Amino acid sequence: MPLVHRRRWLLALVMVLTFPVAVWAALPAGAADPAQDVEEIARWIRERQDGAAPAPLLPCAWPAPGHAEVTSPFGYRLHPVLKRFRLHAGLDIGAPEGAAAAACWDGVVIAVAELPAYGRVVVLDHGGGLATVYAHLSAVRVSEGDRVPQGDEVGWVGVTGQVTGPHLHFEVWLDGRPVDPLRFADMAGLSY
Repeated sequence: MPLVHRRRWLLALVMVLTFPVAVWAALPAGAADPAQDVEEIARWIRERQDGAAPAPLLPCAWPAPGHAEVTSPFGYRLHPVLKRFRLHAGLDIGAPEGAAAAACWDGVVIAVAELPAYGRVVVLDHGGGLATVYAHLSAVRVSEGDRVPQGDEVGWVGVTGQVTGPHLHFEVWLDGRPVDPLRFADMAGLSY
């Protein structure tokens, strides 16, 4: 490997290893760290998911019916509130406050909570190692243990948690890790 590539690789490794400490140390006063909410969600999924349930066979229904603008995709980005570079573990879907947030597959509610950065949250287990997260909800329509059919409302879009405006934050977790929801959704008609 040429020396220039080794230097770039070493610099990237140092940044990856030190970045979380630098970001934590530099959080604005009173700001909630979304990474802590992600850890809490990971714990819920690990502890409450039914590993024996089969995976869904139907494609994922769009979680914000009638609203197809992805305002922030899955992946690393500059956080709009914290002004720090970090993993965005889901999609932000632009929608007005009060718009429906719907289950993308049949599922069982494994968590309903309020988190500092994610606001009001619903987590559904869909079987086969799949779970979904619906965040920044203004209100929740379901309770833990409820069975929710695909397309039924789990809550309504809001501005809870750390947000710059109303939207649905939607995550898909596979085998305990967040993955790009667009791997499972029909992308026809989406806009960025």
